[in-house]
Amino acid sequence: MSDTPLAISENGYRYLLSLAYPKVEQQSSTHSSESATVPRSYAARHLPPSSSSSDINLTTDYSGENMPDGSIAYHPVFGPIFSDARYWFSSKNLERNLLDAEENHQIVAHLLHVHSPGGEAYYLDRLGETMDQLKKPIVAIIEEACSAAYNIACHAQVIYATTKFDLVGCIGTMVSFYDFSEFYASMGIKRIEAKADASDLKNKTVEELIDGKPRKFIESVLNPMNEAFIATVRAHRPALAKIADDHPSLRGETFFTDEAIKIGLLDGRTTFGEAAAEAVRRGKEIANSSHLLQQLYQS
Repeated sequence: MSDTPLAISENGYRYLLSLAYPKVEQQSSTHSSESATVPRSYAARHLPPSSSSSDINLTTDYSGENMPDGSIAYHPVFGPIFSDARYWFSSKNLERNLLDAEENHQIVAHLLHVHSPGGEAYYLDRLGETMDQLKKPIVAIIEEACSAAYNIACHAQVIYATTKFDLVGCIGTMVSFYDFSEFYASMGIKRIEAKADASDLKNKTVEELIDGKPRKFIESVLNPMNEAFIATVRAHRPALAKIADDHPSLRGETFFTDEAIKIGLLDGRTTFGEAAAEAVRRGKEIANSSHLLQQLYQS
């Protein structure tokens, strides 16, 4: 807002704003007293012509009371994944939202909307355990679901792509960062470090990784997390449970929609509105079954 010229173009600045503000809005507290129901204009743009926006209510007010019965909890999984973050996607925040929606009797199902290249592996195991315990159905609609994002999406009962060229897979585990030590040294900045005599193993695994000896880090950190990742997708995707260990899908390869469907990473391709409609149908079936069982027990 100052008179100082921007270091980027006007279009670039607008693009960054369009990225920033939706993320701030979607990560706002779900315990706000104001309704966080997804705007009707948003729903109307995505619902199929055969459905009116009044038929399906998407909400991000997971614990709210002022919504129609049969509402769908809308969970956006956008951008890089972090275990804990304020303005970006957070695995811990998703877990809280899922549990709030699960307790809300006006919500019948969860709709995951995934567009993410992946991110932090930490806490995904705990999030997965929570998702497996949910009683209400989960439908996932993806535009990009790679690595950690697919780890989350695979807990849905069904996963749909939106176009022929959605990216899916990248099932694997890696670490990546930059070593600025030589740059700092060229500027005269020297790192000083000392360890207690009994702390000879402190940070040694990472130091060896930085020194070009990654074997210990791979064996003690990456491999266990990767084994857990593969076990998760095998447990939740029947086709992957039978696939060979050396199949490209379990070695980090990424696929477009049609190939992902053949492999079993996806269940098909559909529109956002059709996925929302399926979430409603599945949710009402579960709700009606639970109500019938309750009546039988009371009898």
